[in-house]
Amino acid sequence: MISDVQASFTGHFYISTPIKLNLALHVVGERTDGYHLIESLVYFSLSGDYLGYAPCENDHFVLAGPFAGGLISDSDNLVIRARDFMRKTFPESAKPAFFQLVKTLPVASGIGGGSGDAASVMSILRQQWNLDCSCEKLAAMSLVLGADVPMCLLGLEYQQPLFVKGIGENVMRLKEACSVAMVLVNHGQQIATQAIFKTLEKRNNPPLKIDPMALKTVDSLVEVLQETRNDLFTPALKIAPQLAEVLSTLDACGALFSRMSGTGATCFGIFKDRQEAQQAALFIKSMYPKWFVKSIMTLGNI
Repeated sequence: MISDVQASFTGHFYISTPIKLNLALHVVGERTDGYHLIESLVYFSLSGDYLGYAPCENDHFVLAGPFAGGLISDSDNLVIRARDFMRKTFPESAKPAFFQLVKTLPVASGIGGGSGDAASVMSILRQQWNLDCSCEKLAAMSLVLGADVPMCLLGLEYQQPLFVKGIGENVMRLKEACSVAMVLVNHGQQIATQAIFKTLEKRNNPPLKIDPMALKTVDSLVEVLQETRNDLFTPALKIAPQLAEVLSTLDACGALFSRMSGTGATCFGIFKDRQEAQQAALFIKSMYPKWFVKSIMTLGNI
């Protein structure tokens, strides 16, 4: 079924961009160039921003949506950067493109909204320009756009969770992982990634150990997560103390497990099924109308 937002597109192509969720995030080192080494269990949901595409005579970009005010529409926007990267990388195949981004996710919220948008642009142009380039090769090249872009591109391609290492470029598919019902909650405070890593006290933490076969059910996934961490939560909590209230609210609504994703401030709660997640989301939204609240299903085996 096409939503009202999707139906408003006049282009030939539209998609929902991926949401990236770090269910566990261990910081295990730091490179000499300042990039932090991570190990992360990453899930995705095709419930993000809306991105419309159409071929046209001249490049054009339109920015809209409830969170568009927090973004810029010039050459620093990740949609434009991804488009220009593709044109520079594949000049012989490049054609002018119209993109419309309807920003429905909070900005700087730890769920890879901008990276998912960039990955979606690259995925669309790879198909529309009939490029002879594998998604894996394109993902490796896309690291210049940001550490989260390769994993978002591969998550979009594989439609599966990933185990991610390095600065985000080392990826393993988790083919056995099940789909999970979640509720996302963001209380509205933006958290800058640089501020989180700047206040991170320890950068050589124990590694993340994941048994892919233990991800087959929601119950076993929750057991796995109980033994993992998000090493960025403590510094994030100092910047945004309201994170504690968000997590306690998710728990009070019946979440089997709750945690902050990425650098925050979005938190997720895992629920038994889609119905329980939807009911929890409605209740939280009624109690906290100014919060961003969204019920989602992640990609994975059903």
